[in-house]
Amino acid sequence: LASQWAWELEERGWRVVWLSLAEREARSAIAQSLNLPASAPWGVLLDELWKARTLLVLEELDGSEDLQPLLKHVGGLLLLASRQHLPYPSLAQLATTDRLIHVTAEMLAFTRGEATDLFGDAERAAKALSLTNGWPLPLHFASLADTFPINATLLEGVRRSVSEAAWRELLFTAALDQLP
Repeated sequence: LASQWAWELEERGWRVVWLSLAEREARSAIAQSLNLPASAPWGVLLDELWKARTLLVLEELDGSEDLQPLLKHVGGLLLLASRQHLPYPSLAQLATTDRLIHVTAEMLAFTRGEATDLFGDAERAAKALSLTNGWPLPLHFASLADTFPINATLLEGVRRSVSEAAWRELLFTAALDQLP
């Protein structure tokens, strides 16, 4: 979804800066992508970043990044991608001023009607929905392959896509209703 959005904006003349911050310091990574010295101060960096219509995509965030100067001075479009909660205080301010859209996995999941449209068969769509919880990628692959996903494969995909702490929390949450 993000890459489609970025592609559309590029087609309209926007500059797209897409960075993975996995184990990288945000300010220096953004500076280098703009051909500035890695030590450029936030003020210089933000002036250069927002002087043109820009979409900045920062992915693989873990919440430890220092993004406060960036979040306080958004002069274009900013997409933050993370598999976990981001604790940045400025996000609450952006949300209360209608300058933030928080897209969750549940919002991206297929609905029953969408799955039926995709499969062309309500019964097969319902079975695929129950196996994937509406996750777009496995549901779409199931429709293309005309077969249903294997739960073990889906489970391994989830395990690899979250941190160890999140995985333990998911396992606990899954077992919670089974506990006395």
